[in-house]
Amino acid sequence: MIRPATPDDLAEVTRIARAAYTVYVDELGPNLPPMVQDFSPDIAAGHLWVCEGGYICAKPMGKDWLIENVAVDPAYAGQGIGRRLMLAAEGAGRDLGFHRAVLYTNAAMTANLMLYPRLGYTETHRVTEHNLHRVYFAKPL
Repeated sequence: MIRPATPDDLAEVTRIARAAYTVYVDELGPNLPPMVQDFSPDIAAGHLWVCEGGYICAKPMGKDWLIENVAVDPAYAGQGIGRRLMLAAEGAGRDLGFHRAVLYTNAAMTANLMLYPRLGYTETHRVTEHNLHRVYFAKPL
């Protein structure tokens, strides 16, 4: 069951973020944004949803619906949790009147570069932001 996060979920969301991104530490460093993010403001604003083993953060970004972060605990990998979270977040954006979802991933996260097109996203551009090489994608809602 995917539901809006509450303050009681903060510790678990933080744990999942650290567990999910640990595989990238050797290549990208220990301070990846989701690993050090304070999720409290997103929880308070209603921008974070959780389910057993995962979470997703999505919010308005100008005229677009930004899927800012999705993470699944490695112990739950391969169960379709990430895909269900993405569909839920896209539905929330559509329900709020957004016509396009956007997201970005690090260029070094090559699995994501293959995954997002399978979910209907098209690469739009690549940039370096905050010393990270990001690849942006978009999908009509």
